[in-house]
Amino acid sequence: RKLRDMKCSIDNKAPRRGTHLRTKAKKNALIEDRISQIETENRILLEKMSHIMRSKGGVDNKNDASAKYGRSLNRDRRKQELSRI
Repeated sequence: RKLRDMKCSIDNKAPRRGTHLRTKAKKNALIEDRISQIETENRILLEKMSHIMRSKGGVDNKNDASAKYGRSLNRDRRKQELSRI
């Protein structure tokens, strides 16, 4: 009976972790830096979008390359290839 009621004298628990290991200060600092970088980029994009909305508001999708250069540099080669076929 004494053997059953006896408490163990060896501590088998996991060692206590220090508070400096639980907080992970470096990881939190990196996360904060990344969040501030994303907020800065978002602010810049928002300013660009508001500038576009205030000024012309449209999308510049004109291709002036054909007017600038006149014709394709590969035109003669394509004609030769078509005539060969």
